[in-house]
Amino acid sequence: TVIRQPAAEVRQGETVRFEIVAGHPANDLRLQDSYATVERQTASGEWTPVVEDRAPELLYFWKPQVENPVAIEPPLSSSGSAEAAWAVPGNAPAGTYRIRMTGASRSQPGGAAQGYEVISDSFRLGEPIRDCP
Repeated sequence: TVIRQPAAEVRQGETVRFEIVAGHPANDLRLQDSYATVERQTASGEWTPVVEDRAPELLYFWKPQVENPVAIEPPLSSSGSAEAAWAVPGNAPAGTYRIRMTGASRSQPGGAAQGYEVISDSFRLGEPIRDCP
């Protein structure tokens, strides 16, 4: 379930946010893979990854549905929400972008993890602002 979609138009220097209902990241640690990816649409209409959550400009946050009373305890619930926040670099090319988020959820504690993939609405990034001469 999508909680928040990105704005339809963004500019370099702004932060694009996409938030969904998500399972706990420990359901699928995605080693050597990403929870969040920013993709750009090519001239042929295909989507190509441009930023993964390993990059400092794309952050992935997971928030539990129920806060733990003690920080070192395992989560009381494996459900919560996940947010991807992309700080758009000043040199990012204009174009159409979207954010893809992946993970896994469990219908019950100890049950089998089921993978999911959620893709944001596309958003348009305008031309970079040029410096004054």
